[in-house]
Amino acid sequence: MSATYGLVNLISSFGFAAHWRHLVVKDLSIAPSARIVDLMSCMSELCRSVARCLPMPSHVTGVDISPQMIGREKRNWPFPLELVLGDVLKWEFPDGSADVVISSFGLKTFDHDQQALLAERVAQLLRPGGVFSFIEISVPARWLLCPLYMFYLERIVPWIGGYSLAILQTTGSWASTPAPLATAPISPPALAALDCR
Repeated sequence: MSATYGLVNLISSFGFAAHWRHLVVKDLSIAPSARIVDLMSCMSELCRSVARCLPMPSHVTGVDISPQMIGREKRNWPFPLELVLGDVLKWEFPDGSADVVISSFGLKTFDHDQQALLAERVAQLLRPGGVFSFIEISVPARWLLCPLYMFYLERIVPWIGGYSLAILQTTGSWASTPAPLATAPISPPALAALDCR
């Protein structure tokens, strides 16, 4: 999946994924010396938005559980980038060590309890006055759009992924987002944990 993740992401979102990632950071007011942590960083796609939309931070840390994704991350950014292979729910970090915590399209992989734990860890990670900005896809509430969207997500996106793998002659399988997406709005405990900042 990692071999075609960026391509499938671009095609299946009709090119909007890059724009949506820019929205994560473009309105953040941060100092040039800010320390940024990118959770579920995948292939460091948000670093492109950070480089384009923000003053140069002093340091960016990307954390992802997939060694394949970490291995495909771009490294030549105009700021120091540290890559951490690990589970963001178990990753050890100093309290108050980040000015900004960002993430794109990672929340959907967590259930409500995991979201609440993640929120607590984000609140612990941020310095007083720090900010966080996440972006995530959601299921349309309108009855007509929801089945069409789910069909596209569950049938068309995996087909695009499988076709991409075949073109690149890469072994493996491609699956769309797992089932928690359909029931994964940010839970009240998670919001409460983040609001305490």
